[in-house]
Amino acid sequence: MKKRFSIKQHKTEEHKGQLSPVTFRLPRTGTTDPYFGVPRTFWNQRVLPNALNNFRPPIKSIVVKTTGTTRGIRLIVFDSAKAYFDALATAQTAEVSS
Repeated sequence: MKKRFSIKQHKTEEHKGQLSPVTFRLPRTGTTDPYFGVPRTFWNQRVLPNALNNFRPPIKSIVVKTTGTTRGIRLIVFDSAKAYFDALATAQTAEVSS
């Protein structure tokens, strides 16, 4: 019997009782993700090691794949993505106030 994976949800203090996913799937080409509204290209530049991020991705992600396969499903860690956007907002607020 195959195991079925489901996205677990948990309550976060920042959302005051609203549910947020633990992970979400990398959006398909030409679409945006439902949580932050940014396209696949944005996520690829921030979750995959590349020259733009000095080969140290600022947002955590995981790949779920079956044994013996070469491809899998990339899942982005929601809390990591939220922390990334919160840090951007804080940095931009600090720039404006200085």
